[in-house]
Amino acid sequence: ALEQLLGGGRDAAKQRMALALLAEGAETSEARGRLRRLLDELLARSPAHALTEELLLARAELALADQDHAAAEVDARALLTRFPGSAQQARALTQLATVAWELRRFRTAADFAAQAAGAARDADSRASLRLLAAEASYRAEDYMTAAETYAAVLEAPPRGVKVSEVMFQAVMAEIAAAWGHVVAGDA
Repeated sequence: ALEQLLGGGRDAAKQRMALALLAEGAETSEARGRLRRLLDELLARSPAHALTEELLLARAELALADQDHAAAEVDARALLTRFPGSAQQARALTQLATVAWELRRFRTAADFAAQAAGAARDADSRASLRLLAAEASYRAEDYMTAAETYAAVLEAPPRGVKVSEVMFQAVMAEIAAAWGHVVAGDA
């Protein structure tokens, strides 16, 4: 019934609820595959489905759950390209950051996380995304950027995150940045 509502309904709010329930219920690989096939069909329709942005995001999230990084990246980028002013921009950028992180492309993850933080509408999401950008910069060994980003996180830390842990990471990034300069200066 939810699939029929999503595919043929006329009420966008009910279709969004159907999509959310279907995505929430897709806990197994088989269920995710079935939902991805449905989303493939809906996204191939002409004229475009009223919820194309949400369908692209859902399909990208399902791909991420199945470790299909290439498909997740394609859908997130498609959303950003086709809908540049989308209210879903922060989510698509977060998906791209997640893909980059999982593929250990930390500089790219930091860039996407910073962009997502800029596009996020609520303060806690912005703070969490800034923290992700700082962590990715640190792992990319871009310690100066990491230290600066950790400092921004300390100004408005995400809920549930220990400030002392962020402060420790900020100090470690500053030490690593300074140590890198000393080593480079000695060479």
